[in-house]
Amino acid sequence: MGSAVAGSERDARFLRQTLRGRPTLLPPSWSPPQLGRRPPVPTRTLLALILPALLLALGPAPVAHAQSPSTYERQVVKATNKVRVSHALNPLKGSACLSDYAERQARQMSRQGSLSHQDLSAVSHACGLRRVAENVAAGFSNGRTVVRSAWMHSSSHRGNILTSAHRVTSVGAVRDAAGRWWTVQLLGR
Repeated sequence: MGSAVAGSERDARFLRQTLRGRPTLLPPSWSPPQLGRRPPVPTRTLLALILPALLLALGPAPVAHAQSPSTYERQVVKATNKVRVSHALNPLKGSACLSDYAERQARQMSRQGSLSHQDLSAVSHACGLRRVAENVAAGFSNGRTVVRSAWMHSSSHRGNILTSAHRVTSVGAVRDAAGRWWTVQLLGR
């Protein structure tokens, strides 16, 4: 019993010396040693274990994977059609005319740094469509995620994707200097 008390006194002295005026890295769940328990891991060992993880977490942001806008756009169309087919709807076909408007709007949102909708009556008229709907988003890492995690969880966006009258779609995706994706999906008939 005498050695256990001496050990806890030694641990308490170590703690007082360690915490006196010097920054110390302790795990959040750390508590002072108790009788019959192992002494705490020395600070150097903790630093050797935790510092590399901290450097990785706090270091420069990793470069977004080099995904091209066309890959992102194809992912949106593929994910959209997968959802539509799962709801017994026809897949959408591409539209070159809608593509021009989607790309233009994605570039504009990226430049302005905010989400906005364009005048859909102008798009409808220029592309010879009776109806046009638009979904916009920013900050999603890939096309599948923007469909599954954003649009399908919003009733109005989900409604645009699942409208049975839609026959065509096109997507514009632009990555800004910070690596953030700006996405516009146009759907129509």
